[in-house]
Amino acid sequence: MKDNIIPQGRVEYEVIKPDGRVLKNGGGNAISSELKNTMASSLRAATDSYGMQVGDFLTDDSFNSTIPNTKNGIIIKDNQGTKYQMTCTALDMASAYKFKVKGVARNNTGSSITITDAYMGHDTSSSQFNIQYSSFDFSEAGSPAADVAVADGDQLNITWEITIADDGN
Repeated sequence: MKDNIIPQGRVEYEVIKPDGRVLKNGGGNAISSELKNTMASSLRAATDSYGMQVGDFLTDDSFNSTIPNTKNGIIIKDNQGTKYQMTCTALDMASAYKFKVKGVARNNTGSSITITDAYMGHDTSSSQFNIQYSSFDFSEAGSPAADVAVADGDQLNITWEITIADDGN
């Protein structure tokens, strides 16, 4: 019997161009100490589920920089420091060991936006999470690693999975 659990995560993202081309990339992400502490204090039995309530942000899929308080999901940040909410849906919440969330944002601002970071968490306050599950730095992930330019008319999709494994896999 193993006496430890290892939270880990992976982020996959794609930019869908108006002409139908899809640019894909992804990589591992940083698991925050807040998630580790929350997991440690709340895991009661192997059959308990964990995850997050999704769908709290607006559902119009646009790059919306108004982040409401007490919401959950994915926030992205551009190279100017502006944060945007993503429309989120649950893809997999059926397991006690993992959850997967997809965020969508369409750029209809009239100009290109360069995304540098993404954050997933619970309970927003002042455009950040009170409990941040994980973060992702686009410039450090994937091959080639680079911030993501989302041109006007492009759609950014982020699929984020957090897994608890007792063997590091």
